[in-house]
Amino acid sequence: MYDKLKQFVELLEDFDTAMLVTETGEGDMTSRPMSLQQPRPDKALWFVALTESSSAQNVQSNGKVNLSFHRTSDHAWVSIAGRAVLNRDRVLIDQLWQKDWDIWFKDGKQTPGIVLIEVQPAQIDFWEPTQGKLGRLWEMAKASFTEGTPEMQPTQTLRVNDTALSGAMRED
Repeated sequence: MYDKLKQFVELLEDFDTAMLVTETGEGDMTSRPMSLQQPRPDKALWFVALTESSSAQNVQSNGKVNLSFHRTSDHAWVSIAGRAVLNRDRVLIDQLWQKDWDIWFKDGKQTPGIVLIEVQPAQIDFWEPTQGKLGRLWEMAKASFTEGTPEMQPTQTLRVNDTALSGAMRED
């Protein structure tokens, strides 16, 4: 599992924006782009939001979330299923504050209602091509002529907790 975890951590470094998928109070799924923040020693996956945002409200009522990432250049992708919680710790928010967040929050870090959305991963699925774009095209062309299926790298699956993921991200 350690090799797959390291492969995942290296792949995740290529992404800075996730689609955060949550469930509304009516049971509908909704998604929005969120900037993935740098991992902390205690939390690998987290975001910044306002308590009145739909993302925070949905997490408050139902913590089940999914994060998805896609890389256009080669169609590598990541899906992380887990649970999210809101962290309202003002001291921690002050410590973590990044100047570039000011554009999203009217009064900077003094904006009332800032929260951290912290994600505890449960299952990670990811796929990254090993043979590059031309190799994938060749496999798809070959499959269309032979009526077979393309031979592609299999999807990798990890069942992992936040401690293991945070530890692997700190090793880099």
